[in-house]
Amino acid sequence: MTSDEIHRRNLEDILKTVRNAKRVYRDQGVEAVLRQPELMPFLIECLYSCDQKHSIKSAWVLELVCLFEIRLLLPYLTEFTSRLNTLEKESAIRPVSKVCSIISLHCKEHPCESFTHDSSWKNNIIEASFEWLTGQHKIAAQVFAMESLLILGQESDWILDELYSILDKDYPNKSSGYQSRARKIMDKISKVKRKKT
Repeated sequence: MTSDEIHRRNLEDILKTVRNAKRVYRDQGVEAVLRQPELMPFLIECLYSCDQKHSIKSAWVLELVCLFEIRLLLPYLTEFTSRLNTLEKESAIRPVSKVCSIISLHCKEHPCESFTHDSSWKNNIIEASFEWLTGQHKIAAQVFAMESLLILGQESDWILDELYSILDKDYPNKSSGYQSRARKIMDKISKVKRKKT
């Protein structure tokens, strides 16, 4: 058995302990991955696998791993972001959209880190976030998409302009939770624009 096969089997065993979305089960999976960071590329591989059950569990675990230690994901940013638009299940999209907002914030707070020099991952997050924001997705994924676009858009006016336009257009037809977050994001966009003039 190769080392990759051992890692895959190990990750599969870890994901089996994540019986459902309860935090206690997700925490068990997270602790195991934090102890074995070499499993990160296999966690990403599993996220995009055809096995929907393992894909969703991988998304749950990845979200919490990134909350605790985002730097574990940074060496695999291109691999992680290159297939964002292939995710179909909301149960995977919500945590992955949150991971994208965590990455975006980390990039803003640590602009000199080496991972920031390759911008393909940014383009992938931007493209997926616009898809999540304008598609038929639940509010949580849309809110995280708004946050990612606001952060990454501070380098590109067209992103902020497009984000503002979408929020302004969709605002009247959305839930009060969406409207509340959209209002805050639109206010922040206006402030950013004022600072630039």
